[in-house]
Amino acid sequence: MVKNIGEGIDVNARIHHLDLKPTNIFLNEDRHGKWNGELVIGDFGIAENGSADHGCGTGGFASPEQIVTDACQEADIYSMAKGFLLTYF
Repeated sequence: MVKNIGEGIDVNARIHHLDLKPTNIFLNEDRHGKWNGELVIGDFGIAENGSADHGCGTGGFASPEQIVTDACQEADIYSMAKGFLLTYF
């Protein structure tokens, strides 16, 4: 699952999600409505192309640099890791 979301972050490297958390990760369904084993990233409401102003995102999942300075792709990786840690451990 981590690999699947990580690939999604990499594919969208030019767009920073900035609010990646478990509630923004969805099960991908096939045409029959059954889970096909993939996860997809959703809710790009505050996504940015390039660096964004600080202070956006959900506090519990936002990376330190996202809160203090500008956000970048690493902020999404941090949020993904924290979300999986809190969900599965």
